[in-house]
Amino acid sequence: MANQNNQHAGVPTGGVGGSIADRLALLEAAVFGGSPFAPSALGPIFQFQPVVHTVAGAIQPNEGLAQLKTGAGSAFTLALPQAGPQSSGGQDGMTITIISLDAEAYTVTTPADGINAADDTMTWGGAIGDSIELCAVNGKWVTVGTAKGVTLSEV
Repeated sequence: MANQNNQHAGVPTGGVGGSIADRLALLEAAVFGGSPFAPSALGPIFQFQPVVHTVAGAIQPNEGLAQLKTGAGSAFTLALPQAGPQSSGGQDGMTITIISLDAEAYTVTTPADGINAADDTMTWGGAIGDSIELCAVNGKWVTVGTAKGVTLSEV
């Protein structure tokens, strides 16, 4: 019977032995990559800081969470995501949430037909917390769920 306390390069190798925490860390490492004993086994994909936009301008597709707070209704642009899988440098599957932190009527535009392959303009209703979540699919943005206080249109 194998010694359940064996260690090899810091990884428990005792078959069914080892703590539940060790086994979970190994599972997370297998699914998400990286060392199970690194400070964050989940890696940088889950570690982003919200970007607060205090002046009108461009929202980057890879921000994750874009917060709008200019104190006046402002216009923003959002580029289309790169088509293709993330493993090949594309952005398919990446999501971005855009939310208003103040009671202003914002607009965010994309290139033609950039949202749901039919719309290119998002207009905020003017309430704190108005928001929309978008997912990158084959070089376009697709809405996820129901937008809160944000309407879509083709301009």
